[in-house]
Amino acid sequence: MYELNKINLILTENRIKVHVFNPSKRKIWCVVGEQNEYWLDQSLNFCSCKGYYFTRLNQKMSCYHLKSVEIAYKNKNKNIDIVEFTDEEYDGFLLSVIYNLYD
Repeated sequence: MYELNKINLILTENRIKVHVFNPSKRKIWCVVGEQNEYWLDQSLNFCSCKGYYFTRLNQKMSCYHLKSVEIAYKNKNKNIDIVEFTDEEYDGFLLSVIYNLYD
């Protein structure tokens, strides 16, 4: 129940973001959490949150961030905020993501 409430909050507050780099259309996904932004790779079923790490190790399940993105996808991206960048900004953006993961 607690997880379902968090998923609903993420969806209703449009806290799912996809950063699209043009013209290549490369995408970097994140969910804005209560304290951090969590970076996701849907193709790998990966999330940078601690909950993902512990649930994957113990229960072979995904976290509620990934479940939120899955639901938003099924809702035809209705709850996804698209942020556009140029391809020239890609390297700097990735560096800031990596820096924030270890901050």
